[in-house]
Amino acid sequence: MKTNLEILIDELQSESDYLKKELDLCVVESDFKGAQAFQKSLIYTQQQLRIIKGIQNPNWDKIESLERNIERLKNSKEDDRIYKLLIRRLPEYQARLDELRSIQPKKHALESEEITSSLEGLLTGKIRKISLQISGDHDAQIHFNLNGKVLNLQLVVNTHFADKKRRHAILKNIGFEIQQDNMSMKIADFDQSKTSNVLEILAQIIYDVLDFRGNEKAKIITS
Repeated sequence: MKTNLEILIDELQSESDYLKKELDLCVVESDFKGAQAFQKSLIYTQQQLRIIKGIQNPNWDKIESLERNIERLKNSKEDDRIYKLLIRRLPEYQARLDELRSIQPKKHALESEEITSSLEGLLTGKIRKISLQISGDHDAQIHFNLNGKVLNLQLVVNTHFADKKRRHAILKNIGFEIQQDNMSMKIADFDQSKTSNVLEILAQIIYDVLDFRGNEKAKIITS
């Protein structure tokens, strides 16, 4: 059975493939206005895919980079400058790739059924509040509660943030309202169909705002 993140990755990958196909079609047909719209959506979807993959496996970006380098070398001609520079490193690249692939990353809290079942508990009234507590380089909590059909999210960070302006900009882009150190957002008409949206938001907070790369511990507390 696939985890929450695996399902989300499949959905985002399918969307990315579709958008890329439509973008290429617009370019072939010289529909540059349409191409621009699809490109914007494609960039956003690929960014979300990058974030979710980074949550699932903190080494995925290194693996992807090595795969690209190896493929590039295999497809290069022997007289290419890049080929001559890097061909001697091919065994090193392959050994490092095999090493990273062999590492089994620990499951993240977002991969557990607990987070989705807790969100369902909010909808049924069995749970009043969810707190996702995260500790690592930064200590933070993400609180959820449901008020009618509105899901309220609040981010509390217990440590001082460097580069606060950049992090606040990411949160505002997600949909958070920020007043001094109060960071919150609302999701209207929340129902089970929006669970994947919540997982995407959580992943972006954990990966892009809190800068966690697999060095964090997370637990879910409900009340």
